[in-house]
Amino acid sequence: MRTMDHKKIIGYLHSLLGNQDTQTFENRTFNAVMIFISIAGAALLSYDIFLGNIVSQFIDISCIIYSTCCYIYSIKFNNHRKLITISFIFLYLAISIGWFFNNGIHGSIPYFFFILVCYSGIFFKNPFKHLIPLIITTVSLFIIIEFFNPESVVKYTSKIHSFLDIGISIILCLLVNGISIHIIFKKYDIERKLNKKMLDQAILDKELIEKSMNEIQVLRGFLPICSHCKKIRDDKGDWKQLEKYIQDNSEAKFSHSMCPECAVANYPEYFNKIYFDKNKNSAATQGDAN
Repeated sequence: MRTMDHKKIIGYLHSLLGNQDTQTFENRTFNAVMIFISIAGAALLSYDIFLGNIVSQFIDISCIIYSTCCYIYSIKFNNHRKLITISFIFLYLAISIGWFFNNGIHGSIPYFFFILVCYSGIFFKNPFKHLIPLIITTVSLFIIIEFFNPESVVKYTSKIHSFLDIGISIILCLLVNGISIHIIFKKYDIERKLNKKMLDQAILDKELIEKSMNEIQVLRGFLPICSHCKKIRDDKGDWKQLEKYIQDNSEAKFSHSMCPECAVANYPEYFNKIYFDKNKNSAATQGDAN
């Protein structure tokens, strides 16, 4: 019974990510990220309301609404690519604003930049070209600003505020990073199995082609043949009978017979008798018909 319930739960969770038949692995991964952002936003909103942090509440609500809209759009239209860049910009701005309202480098926001790095690594082909350098530059700039102007960031009002914000944020970031690593590994495993399957098929096709080529022998080019005895000279310089040469260099086999011209030339008596009997029978048949 527990096994059936567990399978039902897993099946329900998979259905939330989208239909496997109509949506790609990347599309379903994007849906999973949007679901997690909504859940994380709801969790953060619950204790931000308790702590009375108005700006953080606004950021949390924005994340919930935005991620939910992206999820619905992706599920409905099976197209997440239009949302990848926009989502990065949204998350980048939300995290950057939150830096100055959550105790800066000593708060929880630096952990969320790790999530942004994971997002870039999953959905962008070359994140080290622009996005990750942008994140590193932004964090460095915020640290410098905070170092020279400590009053630019809003401090925690109490130890409970610091404990809740940092503690919950660390747990959420660990979950996101763990899921991200799992997604990346699963994608790698899928591609590895696909490449192995394609390689095995290519090796099998090569073996079949080589086997077929070995079974098929075709004579090509000019063959030096004697104009008198009709022998053919092979690559070693030896002269062979025509049928012997063809048998050695192809799959053809010979069954000897005799054409009418050769039969008359070599066995005139026998051939004339056959020809006479044949004509006699033909004449008798025509007489009976008349």
